[in-house]
Amino acid sequence: AALAATTQAASTAQAAVAAAGQMGAQTLAYATIVQWPASLNTVTRLMLTGNAVMATPTGQQVGFYYLTVDRAVTNQTLTWSADFHWPGGTPPAASTGAGMIDTYTFRSDGQKMYFYSLVPGIPVTAADAVVITPGALSLWYDPFDLSALYQDATGMTAVTAAGQSLGRMVDKDSGIHWMQSTADARPLLADAPLSVVFDGNDALAAEAFAVGTLGANMDIFIPMKRNTNSKIVTLYDNAADGECYVGTMSTVNGTVDLGSGAPTYAVNGNSLTAATRPAIEAAMGTGRWSLLEIRNANLSAWRGIGIGGYNGFALNGALGPVRVLPAQTDAARTSIRNSIMTTYGITVAPVAAPAAPAQGDFYNTRVQNLLPMQKQIRGIYYEVYFGHTNQYTVNDIDTRLNEWYLFTAQPKVPAGWGTASKDNYGDGTFDMPNIGEANLSNDKLLAAHNRGVRLVLSIGGAQAGFNIDTNARRQKLLDSIISMITRLSAGSGVGNIISGVSWNTFEAYLRSIYANNPANCTANTANIVWISQQLAALYGPNFSFHMPPSSSFSFSPYDIIVARAMKASGLPFVAAPQNYDDDYSTKTPGVVSTNNKQWAADIGQDATMIGLACGFKGSYAKAMTMPFMQTELDNYLATYPYIRGFFLWSQHDKINADMPAWMTYVISKIPGKL
Repeated sequence: AALAATTQAASTAQAAVAAAGQMGAQTLAYATIVQWPASLNTVTRLMLTGNAVMATPTGQQVGFYYLTVDRAVTNQTLTWSADFHWPGGTPPAASTGAGMIDTYTFRSDGQKMYFYSLVPGIPVTAADAVVITPGALSLWYDPFDLSALYQDATGMTAVTAAGQSLGRMVDKDSGIHWMQSTADARPLLADAPLSVVFDGNDALAAEAFAVGTLGANMDIFIPMKRNTNSKIVTLYDNAADGECYVGTMSTVNGTVDLGSGAPTYAVNGNSLTAATRPAIEAAMGTGRWSLLEIRNANLSAWRGIGIGGYNGFALNGALGPVRVLPAQTDAARTSIRNSIMTTYGITVAPVAAPAAPAQGDFYNTRVQNLLPMQKQIRGIYYEVYFGHTNQYTVNDIDTRLNEWYLFTAQPKVPAGWGTASKDNYGDGTFDMPNIGEANLSNDKLLAAHNRGVRLVLSIGGAQAGFNIDTNARRQKLLDSIISMITRLSAGSGVGNIISGVSWNTFEAYLRSIYANNPANCTANTANIVWISQQLAALYGPNFSFHMPPSSSFSFSPYDIIVARAMKASGLPFVAAPQNYDDDYSTKTPGVVSTNNKQWAADIGQDATMIGLACGFKGSYAKAMTMPFMQTELDNYLATYPYIRGFFLWSQHDKINADMPAWMTYVISKIPGKL
């Protein structure tokens, strides 16, 4: 592991204690004056059955010593000889309750003990509250018990001090031990408080065991601290890939994956639902301890158990004692939780939403200032495509339009790429090259936002497609979207002004992928929903999601699959089938209205718009005429009068004088369900 020894003194202690060859812990005999033979072991336990004085330890060596003090009844006191040295001359406050165990760490200079840290009420005190049905199996991996930690996988060399690697972590309950035979993949023991530190490459796992070894109704307690914002998996079945319980990795179906039951969750004592993974991430944060509870988990199908190294979702952070228990009573859960949270300085704080930062903080305003999705959407695509500049500024957009789709974010390509297709180029990183151009400047976008226009970032398009078929790609795309939203909102003074994203699945290469490999698009669908969920968690309930699919189910069958998944996600969503890019001079009357009726019937007219393009010049010379559009729209609305709205393609150099008249007609016909 990459972590250095905690301090130089800890390194000295390793050498001194290793030379002595000590293993296990010693228990001191109770007396009114307690004798501590420090030469016998660096790990010592004292059970107080009455008040006592700790004498000066004998046989000290330079290094670290650990003392646990267990109080049998309330308010027993332990005072210390003059050879124990404390900051400010006064020992820190100890626990007073019956059954509470305090763990002291001292550094010795060979003659005197210098206080290093105190962990009051360590998690092992919760063992007395644990309820275990006779014959039921439980697991207990405890970094506070050095007698259960070894530097090698075979258990021949004891861990004696902070900074040493862990090759074996004994399960104190049932003998399902965690091991790591590869030296560079072993986590380290850390101090203050005692914990197991993983550097992103480390893992511990048990040998395979029989199905049914673990129970079908179990509680899991995992105190942990993340060092980075990367997604992580906590416990997983190392013998049967797929089943795992999650700390912060997000997917569609809640906090548990692939057949491991339907548990409930809590972070820091706050109950969560399976749909609140973003809240879990926000609650756990980075650089601080949190307690993840997983209640009523079904582990009966598991054939192994590991931690830290699940399929690219490695842990870079620390773990405290991990308990896997038969489902506990509420009283027992409370006792276990309180003990762990006291040890790691965790407070019970709300996690359903982040605390409000100071006024003007971007984190706060990215949620507060977003406009809700319009009851009647009157949209337009503002086209800045393949590096060319729109001859219009956003100020030229008709003021009757209340939603602008900024077109488009594209795969990031090397400089000098030109106009060649960018479909599925690169690792999933996207960019919008025109951000900051004069016609699309942030001050103009802010002015539109301030007068009630919703600004939506369009993702992908013709020759700018995406294929987010892997977790790595989806993370890159998510990071890119957040970066673009931040840049488009920069300097606004009010935080985020981008109110949603539009997924261009039809034009974005996926139609051809689906035709050749439907299974690939299953991953794409799940990842589109996953990214959308992360954005909704980040930007709040008013952040919305859109699609401009093909209007024809038969021409692009994949589009409706994505739309159904987005509708089922419960996120604010609307699909606007596009009706252009075709020669409408040859179309049979009724084809446009028939295609669009399919969409409204399938996902509901409240989630359906219509996308139109009027008589554009150039390649759109054979687009719909106004009479053709009027007939088709009237036919459609006769069946579905309350569709959500419309958009027009597009505000660019193809626009002509017909657009205001089109808008007037369409607005008069689509009032929206107000």
